[in-house]
Amino acid sequence: MLMWSLLWPMAGAAALPALAQGAGGADAAAKPRLAVLGVTSPVFSRSSAFNEYVLNLITHDVTTMGRFDVVERSHIDAVLREQRFQLSGAIDPATAVEVGRILGVDIGIIASVEVLEARRVETWYRAEAVTMVRLIDMQTGRLISTLRVEGSATGDTSLEAQRKALDHGFGSRFRNRLASVFSFQGSVIEVHGEGLKGDTVFISVGRSHGVQVGAEFEVKRPEVTTLAGMQLPEGHYFMRTVAAIRVTDTSSEFSRATVVRADDRVLEGDTVVELVPAKSPEEKSETLLYVLTALLVAVLLLNYGGDAAD
Repeated sequence: MLMWSLLWPMAGAAALPALAQGAGGADAAAKPRLAVLGVTSPVFSRSSAFNEYVLNLITHDVTTMGRFDVVERSHIDAVLREQRFQLSGAIDPATAVEVGRILGVDIGIIASVEVLEARRVETWYRAEAVTMVRLIDMQTGRLISTLRVEGSATGDTSLEAQRKALDHGFGSRFRNRLASVFSFQGSVIEVHGEGLKGDTVFISVGRSHGVQVGAEFEVKRPEVTTLAGMQLPEGHYFMRTVAAIRVTDTSSEFSRATVVRADDRVLEGDTVVELVPAKSPEEKSETLLYVLTALLVAVLLLNYGGDAAD
């Protein structure tokens, strides 16, 4: 069974409420409908080109992920204009529900560029950008999460540095954080072999859901289903991780994967949960570059200290 889940910020919550789910019927491949509703800023005017630039960055990222049904911007503008809605970062729940009903969307995104500064450093410019991205459940008006997107960059002009700083915060970094909020779950539908390391399994999420070759999932199984004699609702079970799998091939609705770690045998019916890396590839590269730079500086300082002593 495919289950799209929202990782609601609830302390101690073991369950993830699903936006859409299916068991192989017409709705099995349904994706949450998402609308990027607008970008505002206390830094510059509503009509600023930077607002439009950030809106395009967000729209590109959510579309590239492949896990959302993204509503066309022209349709959003036409509907909001017709209904005379003026959305801001402080959208109230009632308005969110009404807009969600009119647009037929599950998730809304409203962003606000809080910081976009550039300062001259010798012959070039260095810019810092901070954008707050609010993710809203348009069916209930509830705030799902707020992401603080930060970026910094340099450029020959202040405009170039500012645009590059905005770029730096979005892209794979932003997509990675969205994936950690909107993860998907599925189930193991077939096991080839004993379900141990190196064996092949097939899972109920595929290319149409946004799964790509190389994606990793944890395989989980209910461990605690009752508390104090009370049966826990399905989806609220305490789960035990039994294995990890890596996708090697995808079809539209299903994926083939290899078991890369097994603490127990993988069984048909086990739940699979997307495993989102803590850092994007770009962030890992930047961390490595930072470490190498720090080591180089340390070596230079040691050499300088030795020369001075001589």
